[in-house]
Amino acid sequence: MSYCHICKEWMMFPESHKCSFEYEIWDEDHSGDDYIIIYADTPEEAGEKYADKYDSCGDYMIVGGSELEVKIRKKGEEDWKTYILSGEPVPQYRCDEKKK
Repeated sequence: MSYCHICKEWMMFPESHKCSFEYEIWDEDHSGDDYIIIYADTPEEAGEKYADKYDSCGDYMIVGGSELEVKIRKKGEEDWKTYILSGEPVPQYRCDEKKK
C-alpha cells in the first residue's frame, strides 16, 4: 500500500487516488487563532478524525465522556458551523488457549 503525503491516507490504488475535501477545524480551547486542516468527505467525518487525533495525545478526554465543541467549515467557505465531538470507549476482549 502507498501513503498519500497530502491527505495522510493509505491508498490501495495510488494511480486512481483522489484526496477528500479539505475541512478547517477550529477548536477555541486548543487551536488558538489557527485552524487545523483535515481531509474528509463530510464535516462529520472531519470532526471524527479530529477527535481521534485530539484524543490520541494521551488524555483520552473525549472517549472518557467529555464533549468538545469545535467549528468546522469546508475550505474556501466563509461560514463556520458548530459541532459537538463525543465518543465512548470500546472494550476489546481476547481468548487465548492456556499453555501447559
